[in-house]
Amino acid sequence: MKRGSFVAFMVALCVMSSFAQSLKEVPRPKSTNDTGQKKGTSPKQAPAVVTNQYTAAQDQRADNDKAGTPDNDHAQKWIVRSAVVQAASAAIVVGLTFALVWYSHKGWKVAKVSADAAKKSADATGEMLHAMDRAWVRAKIEFDRWFLQPDKSLMLTYKVTLENVGGAVANNARLRTGTILLQRNEQRTRAELLAVQNALEGTGDFEIALFPNDPHSFFIYNILTEPLYMASAISITDGTFRLRPVFLGIVDYFYPTSERVHTTRVAYAIQRRVTVIEGMSPWLVEPTIGEELNPANSWFAPYTSGGNEAD
Repeated sequence: MKRGSFVAFMVALCVMSSFAQSLKEVPRPKSTNDTGQKKGTSPKQAPAVVTNQYTAAQDQRADNDKAGTPDNDHAQKWIVRSAVVQAASAAIVVGLTFALVWYSHKGWKVAKVSADAAKKSADATGEMLHAMDRAWVRAKIEFDRWFLQPDKSLMLTYKVTLENVGGAVANNARLRTGTILLQRNEQRTRAELLAVQNALEGTGDFEIALFPNDPHSFFIYNILTEPLYMASAISITDGTFRLRPVFLGIVDYFYPTSERVHTTRVAYAIQRRVTVIEGMSPWLVEPTIGEELNPANSWFAPYTSGGNEAD
């Protein structure tokens, strides 16, 4: 039996017991007029000679009433017992009522904790199911080359592979890219990189639907004009100029079970590998304007200050 049911049962039992005790008949003292004769019979005519004895008996009963007869004492004892029983029953009822309220309050707290735990579990399950049934776009970027064009602008080309590794189609996937140039010893924070990525322009009218496990690969390019890259060029003592390019990209997309725009961001630093001593790891330096830069002599890796994340 549950605690609440047991306490309620005990309360009801005590109330009925108190009610029963209150209804119990208290023994009535025998009247001094009760002679023990049968109803409807007439007492025998007492002889005249016992008149004085009768008067003496009445006086004796009057004295007994004043002093207290055994019958009256017995009735008073029952009255006291009944009052004590009723008071005890009332105290028990109050105590059990308090216990019932306490257990009810405690049970409410336990129920609230259980409800909160159930809600958290349901939310976690919902998030897990949503993560399994959503689109996740992964962007793989590979550096191809850079070279000067006849107008002395600098073109950088990249190979991009977009793949949906989630469980739902990614609609209206759009890639936006750009290459920024850092000054000597300059470091961009994550917040600064996110702001630059958000401001990037789209690559043409490129919007596609990406189905799960169906990668799309293509080439893109960024062009830096001469005034633009010379404003950030690092002067070297031999009369050459070096650059510190960082590739930035962002993919925007939707999927059916979400109303907001989701993004995948990438940020890569570009450096040139220089072999100083055979058999030793190459040095990483800023590429020099006018020198050839390709996958064989370049180092292309995620930018360490941020800019590589997805939501």
